[in-house]
Amino acid sequence: MNKVFRILLLVTIFLVSLKLAVAQETKSIQLIDLLTMQPIVNVNFEYGNQSGSSDQFGKIQIVFSENNELKLSHINYGKWKLSHNEVVTALSIGKVLRESNTVNLQPVSVIAYHTVNQTKRIDLNYQDKLNHDAGAVLNSDVSINSIKKSGAYGFDPVLRGFKYDQLNIVINGSCSASAACPNRMDPVTSQIPLNAIESVQILKGPYSLRYGNSFGGTINFLTAKPLFTEKFKINGRLSSTYENNGNVFRNEGIIGLHTKKIAFNMVGSWSEGDDYKDGNQKSVQSDFLRASVGANLSAKLSENQMLSFSANRNFGRNTDFPSLPMDLINDDTWLFNAEHSLLLKNRKLTSWKTLVYATHVDHLMDNSLKLLNPRTMNAKSPTQTLTYGGRTETTWNSKNTTTYTGFDLRIETAQGSRTREILTGPTAGKIFTDNIWQNSRIERSGFFAETNIITANFLYVVAGRLEMNKSDANDAATEFVAVNPETTKTQLNPSLSLGIIKNFNNYYS
Repeated sequence: MNKVFRILLLVTIFLVSLKLAVAQETKSIQLIDLLTMQPIVNVNFEYGNQSGSSDQFGKIQIVFSENNELKLSHINYGKWKLSHNEVVTALSIGKVLRESNTVNLQPVSVIAYHTVNQTKRIDLNYQDKLNHDAGAVLNSDVSINSIKKSGAYGFDPVLRGFKYDQLNIVINGSCSASAACPNRMDPVTSQIPLNAIESVQILKGPYSLRYGNSFGGTINFLTAKPLFTEKFKINGRLSSTYENNGNVFRNEGIIGLHTKKIAFNMVGSWSEGDDYKDGNQKSVQSDFLRASVGANLSAKLSENQMLSFSANRNFGRNTDFPSLPMDLINDDTWLFNAEHSLLLKNRKLTSWKTLVYATHVDHLMDNSLKLLNPRTMNAKSPTQTLTYGGRTETTWNSKNTTTYTGFDLRIETAQGSRTREILTGPTAGKIFTDNIWQNSRIERSGFFAETNIITANFLYVVAGRLEMNKSDANDAATEFVAVNPETTKTQLNPSLSLGIIKNFNNYYS
């Protein structure tokens, strides 16, 4: 009897162990589309404490457990559940059929209203101030694109199809540096210290005669207003970012000292990067190094007078321009600015602002960084530009009228040469020198006035400008004179703008 009992106990233990082993065995269920009979990939599932997604064959792997539901979900097939019995059936069959869901969307109408305001303002955040090129920041506006000759530097803005000198790009309405490179490796926007800028004002079209004649429009970079405090105060900011594609480091900082009468700020930035890889994993030449350092001092002479001075130094080194025959080797730029402002109360003349500025760009480019095989020529081009001028403007206010009057002056000079050393061919060993800028000089001076008259139903805008342009080629090349015998030119250009604006509602005018 004991022997029979022992045999029955051993058989029972064996059957229970076999059942447990089977229950712990990992089994697969294949998910198949009911109509196409193709496997359904990336179906998410949950089964007890098990989870995952179907593989490329539509299969999921689970270990069977008692009284658990199998939850499944897919963007094209929705969410569904398999009960305990359905799971047992699916495991025995080895597959589950599912029909895709069809979602019908109602028609959608998108209505957009064209803005009637020709002036737009972009406020810069800390990420914008980390950028080493102002042209890249301008691309955040849908109306502005860029001409890119490098993958990381020197983005030349295009506003409504207008570019280069068709755009008036200034700092605080006047100051700007002139590009020294004939291929515009260093456009005006590349010389703007972004961490000292608070906002950007975009005036579209040739309407703003206050800032000069410009077909495309005016892009005005506005610096932060000085901060005066009742007690001595120190503040600062330090920001950094890193991009692994291109190994790009960007850093910027500012430190300020503030009192009731004095506001002093020092700013600095450093950015550098290597070649990056595009979507096809091809390396794109984009080496660059860019840095700037500057200081701004503002003094409150009285409750209604302020005097400000600023100086900035920009550095550029070894920057790749794969679409151009040469690369940037050195670019050193100085920007100086001085401004006096006077605010008057209880008078028709409410403010008077005067500023003077000067900028100098020392630029060197050559083809020494280019991997040329065979190398047929060595080329080098040192160039310089000097820009200086000033602006004075008064603001007059009455009950319903605002008038701006003033005078501005801008003088630009450019000089430089290109040296070409021939390495192959019949002229090998010879060196040619080309006079690029021909020691040129452009002087622009003008008087301007603009009046805004506000009535109950209309806004009347009247603007005028009388500008004199004078240009000289002080070292004209023989080849240039053969085509353009007139090397000195003076023009008087009058401009007039009239406008009437009526607002019908918030969207139309």
